Amino acid sequence: MFDLNLVSQLLEGIECLGVSKLEVECLSDNRQQVLVPKMLQNLKKLSLEDCGNLKVVFQNVEENVEPLLSNLKLLYLRRLPKLSHIWELPIRHVRLEALVELKIWKCPSLKSIFSISLAQSLALLENLEIGYCGELKQIVTESKDDDEEISSSINYPKSLCFPKLREVYIKECDGLEYVFPTLMAPQGLPQLDKLCVHDCRQLKLLVRGIEGRTGKGVGLQQLQFSKPLTEFSVSGCPLLSDSFVHSEFRMARFKDVRLSTFKGSFSSQKHIRLFRTIEDHNVVPEADEDGLNELTSLRVEECMDLEC
Repeated sequence: MFDLNLVSQLLEGIECLGVSKLEVECLSDNRQQVLVPKMLQNLKKLSLEDCGNLKVVFQNVEENVEPLLSNLKLLYLRRLPKLSHIWELPIRHVRLEALVELKIWKCPSLKSIFSISLAQSLALLENLEIGYCGELKQIVTESKDDDEEISSSINYPKSLCFPKLREVYIKECDGLEYVFPTLMAPQGLPQLDKLCVHDCRQLKLLVRGIEGRTGKGVGLQQLQFSKPLTEFSVSGCPLLSDSFVHSEFRMARFKDVRLSTFKGSFSSQKHIRLFRTIEDHNVVPEADEDGLNELTSLRVEECMDLEC
């Protein structure tokens, strides 16, 4: 049996760390310091997998330490069945300003990933992949305090923006109700290139509508992408009712969803693939005079209700 604290102190200067099959409930706290604060300040890559008892990754650091994880670029979490929280520590103790890639796979007990404050530090995040996290409710947690601040002004000054985010891939997160939070700025994803959401059975919105006090009552804000997406793919989301997304897609794929959810974007699309759409009789339910003039390819399979 080895001394975890001694090993941690010996590895303080390490930049890349992989942890597998370690039987602890937390990697960093004041009582069981598997990862000491100095190591967390230097780490650039952290991979955790197959730790059956792990419940929290980062927790309870000392008050006088410098912000942690400020150099972390890559974070991979895989097959952590009891993980319920990634970080349980005050926002002043953690910074994710260098994080480029986050992949979370098969963490069925995880409820959320980022707080609003933590998400606002993700200036360099490029790739986000989440899969098989059945209890995940929110990617970015929005508290009641957040809702109160948002409702006071539709032009909330701390709108969320991911300026470098290029790819989002989400699969089999049955508890997820929306992807992007209320605080998402209308043009908060200027570099997004691929957005793929598959088999999220409770998903209702891609973007949670912003409810604000305006002169005419409640306003809903759409997410607008700065450039056409290379790929926009949504499947297995039968409850999806409104995307709140306005964009052009070089390739759009829809399976087991309602076409009416995306009707506002169809007229400008070049390539569309439809497979087992739900309760839709027309490809464009409310076609205008332009119709599908931009369309160059259309593939339709097993759309039993489709008439025209």
